[in-house]
Amino acid sequence: MNRLLMSALFLVALVLGAMPAKAVTITYSTSGSNTQVFLTPTSTGDISFPGNSLFTLSEKLTFGTGAGHYGQAYTYIPFTVAENGYLSATVSDLHLTDSNAKPLEWLKIALYSYTGSGDSYLACGSGSALCTLLAYDPDPPTASISAALLAGTQYLLRVGFGLCGCSGQYGGINLTVATTPIPPALLMFMSALLGMGGVAWQRRRSVQAVA
Repeated sequence: MNRLLMSALFLVALVLGAMPAKAVTITYSTSGSNTQVFLTPTSTGDISFPGNSLFTLSEKLTFGTGAGHYGQAYTYIPFTVAENGYLSATVSDLHLTDSNAKPLEWLKIALYSYTGSGDSYLACGSGSALCTLLAYDPDPPTASISAALLAGTQYLLRVGFGLCGCSGQYGGINLTVATTPIPPALLMFMSALLGMGGVAWQRRRSVQAVA
């Protein structure tokens, strides 16, 4: 019984480890902006499992018209992980590294578990039933979150910021996402514990049957 259970758990771990990581798709929105703005995002890396990964995104919002207008932007990053692991994400005001950038008026980062498809994830911030909020931090000039991720689950990372400025002025964010898989040794240890629990349960059933 215990050998069968251990073998099954080992095969499950192999299958999860062999699943390909899903590439990151970035969607942008200027929801709530009352002036013409231009986004100039750049990104590198991928949010992926298995293995350590690092994803970075730099986003700059430049005012195109007017003076004293307000602009804001939201970035949505949906992704799926192939095995259990941990995620930490930090977003900071571009003004911290670029003195010419205007300081942000607000900055937010949130992580959702996401069960929708298409563009429905854009409604996560307004309490959509498709999303469950896992972590949230609205503290500028730097906000950060961390969470444990489950294999096969869809997630949505949502970053938003806003500022007021004149034509030609700009502000923005730097986002860094790091992922760390659960060490294989820990998975083996958990499997062993489950196996021992199965053996103990089988012995208890045998004793009860004899009694």
